[in-house]
Amino acid sequence: HRGVVCQKLQIEEQSIKIIPHGINIPNFNETKEIDNKDLQLLFVGRFDKRKGVDFLLRSIPYVLKSCPQVKFNLVGKDPENGYEKNFFLSNPHLRDCVFFHGFMSNEEVIRQYERCDLLVAPSLYESFGQIYLEAMSYGKPVIGCNAGGIPEVVEDGVSGLLAKPGCMDSLTDKIIKICSHKNYRKLLGKQAQERVKKLFDIKNVGDDTLELYEQMLANKKK
Repeated sequence: HRGVVCQKLQIEEQSIKIIPHGINIPNFNETKEIDNKDLQLLFVGRFDKRKGVDFLLRSIPYVLKSCPQVKFNLVGKDPENGYEKNFFLSNPHLRDCVFFHGFMSNEEVIRQYERCDLLVAPSLYESFGQIYLEAMSYGKPVIGCNAGGIPEVVEDGVSGLLAKPGCMDSLTDKIIKICSHKNYRKLLGKQAQERVKKLFDIKNVGDDTLELYEQMLANKKK
């Protein structure tokens, strides 16, 4: 967005300071590492095309062929259960592996973050992508797409992986890569948590915002 604005107005990029959205960081001493018997993969979001749920659902049978221990937990409003009905119509044998939970309260979503091993949110576009921060704050690796503002939140290969937008094969490969290597999964989760604490803690974001306003007011008085 800064690049577009600077290009349109023909101004230097350094003249615009970016302060990202911030989130409340859970108490790191209270976040518990859960060693699930089955790998719990989590999707949270609206069930629509922009959120990438279509090609996530298409990738599930291929993921399970390589990683049969994975359980898919899909959270979000699914109008008239349309996505769920169509999925099980084609994959009736996967009812023990794929769970459509529907809409959940914030408290229930937090519990899902706590118990999952991996968040997958393959949106075709996000202006920012706060959902990734929320999962990362609980020490979970994330998979998103290389689109919109997502790469500014998810550092590819460090705090998670970025798939090619709309590409089922790319998404499938990323999921299998993380699910197949426990140590790699744990490393990404640890680095994800550190990244959120360093860059997106709402307290630091608030301080940066206040400092910027103070600088602007001071310059105005000169």
